Amino acid sequence: MARVLFLQNIEYDFPGVMYISALVKSKGHDCDLLIETKPHKIVQYARKSSFDIFAFSMMSGVHHWALDITNELKKVFPDVPVIYGGVHPTYFPEVIYQGPVDIICIGEGEFPMLDLMDALDKKEDYSHIQNLWVKKDSKVIKNPMRSSVEDLDVYPIPDR
Repeated sequence: MARVLFLQNIEYDFPGVMYISALVKSKGHDCDLLIETKPHKIVQYARKSSFDIFAFSMMSGVHHWALDITNELKKVFPDVPVIYGGVHPTYFPEVIYQGPVDIICIGEGEFPMLDLMDALDKKEDYSHIQNLWVKKDSKVIKNPMRSSVEDLDVYPIPDR
């Protein structure tokens, strides 16, 4: 079982996070969400548990906060990968070159995140997963997009 910590700085429901959480939980993984703005409180919370990945779903404008938080997390957890998903990395994928972000998801994130968590759980390479751009050996691997999911009924009920 892999463990992801989603981080948000605003108290709104993010449908993508709710769908991802429901899907990965249905496949045996663990998902947690922290809504917090202060870096030291985020690091303090992250220290209480062992997470395999830190995740941000973000709109443009929030990316500055996410980069600041990522810098603080990487000081304490240098080997835990950080993934950015949502609208901002989809439209501005160059965010992967800013700061210590390890992975971005372009487009739909439910099945790419599940594949990523499966790979983390098995300690396998995840640099080939579609929809993900992955930093590896100082290079960015830009994987192709997978087909969009047409039937949303394949997803479990969103996790609140």
